[in-house]
Amino acid sequence: MRRAEFRRQTGNLAGARGDAEAGIGLDPAHGGANVALAELRVEAGDLKGGVALLDERIAVGGTQRAGWLTEKAELLARGGDAAGALAAVEDAIVAKPGNAALLNSRCWVKGIVAQALDTALKDCSRAIELMEDSSGALDSRALVYFRMGRFDDALIDADAALDAAPGSAPTLFLRGAILKALGRREEAAAATALAMKLRPSLAFEYRWLAR
Repeated sequence: MRRAEFRRQTGNLAGARGDAEAGIGLDPAHGGANVALAELRVEAGDLKGGVALLDERIAVGGTQRAGWLTEKAELLARGGDAAGALAAVEDAIVAKPGNAALLNSRCWVKGIVAQALDTALKDCSRAIELMEDSSGALDSRALVYFRMGRFDDALIDADAALDAAPGSAPTLFLRGAILKALGRREEAAAATALAMKLRPSLAFEYRWLAR
């Protein structure tokens, strides 16, 4: 799986898929391998195939079901299926309505699809209150503020998330988009370039940000 990630980051998607498939062959229930392969299928244009892989794990049920549902929700959101994404994340959260990680996931998915942003803001804020490490929820709320056009608030949250997790390439990438919206183009270009250096696949993973 380490080699799959290296290959993915250097653009060798076929090699990365091969490694992920080999990993699943060794351990069919391996969470990282299943998620990675699902994402690689989506990156290759096969949203249906990526979701089908996660549906297999969801059907197994058990304590990991909510996690698989949130992964599915994000894939669907990134693929432009807003209704499917929101349905999946609601299914995940129904049994644990106060779970901070699930609240953050619902906030994030709503931010990706740019829907129900008022309730997304409430989800993120509650998750931030509940989490010991709130960097992920701050990043999610920054996205929601960005979608709402509240760019100054978005930058405050992105900076707070980076204070807690300075090497977060996704937050740096989002920060670049926020700075661009604020007209701070040189700073935006620098943030985006650093994010891409740390994680080249972000250009594809975050292509939905322009929607």
